[in-house]
Amino acid sequence: MLPLNEQKQLPQADSAKSSYFKVYESAKKEAEEAIAKEQIPPGYKKQVKDYFESLNPAR
Repeated sequence: MLPLNEQKQLPQADSAKSSYFKVYESAKKEAEEAIAKEQIPPGYKKQVKDYFESLNPAR
């Protein structure tokens, strides 16, 4: 067995959730800005919004 200072530790679940939340928030903000600037065709706006809501880590 390796000494404690040489053992590899697995990432903490909270760290992974925190990273996912940051990525989600950033991507959602970019999508909202694209919709506001009308870079997303009007027929796809609801689909884009629904997609990001389905990825919401708070659900």
